[in-house]
Amino acid sequence: MTESTNIREIIDNLIDDWKNAAPIGFDINILKVLELETIEKGNICYSMVVPQSLCNIINTLHGGAIGTIVDVVSSIAIVSMNPELPPSVSVEICVHYAATAKLDEKIKVYSNVYKMGKNLAFTDTTIRNSKGDIVAKASHTKYIGFKPKL
Repeated sequence: MTESTNIREIIDNLIDDWKNAAPIGFDINILKVLELETIEKGNICYSMVVPQSLCNIINTLHGGAIGTIVDVVSSIAIVSMNPELPPSVSVEICVHYAATAKLDEKIKVYSNVYKMGKNLAFTDTTIRNSKGDIVAKASHTKYIGFKPKL
């Protein structure tokens, strides 16, 4: 079994656990439509078809949904570095919006962990529409230094 196959199985199981633990909320709405394309340690690609439930009034992917996609996918990229990490919290998410993704359009979400320390993890995420245009570029910093309480 290759490392990528092992990471994929671990992530698939983790996502199933997340879906069962939190059957409602923002994250679950994103997790329901994301399809894992590729994964290796610290690098991940998901795709999805933009559903009506994540669109704004002009039938394009809502900016808030984009922020949640960045949060979810980059968090999964961080977990791919170390599946034993305890839950983490966002310190900063910065999203730059550049183009639209329309209702029923397939998009791809690429996220990479470029630095991981004892307490903080740093990611870059890019979302592209079906034409390959950048819809959004984002950075996400997460605090990962929680220690289990005894």
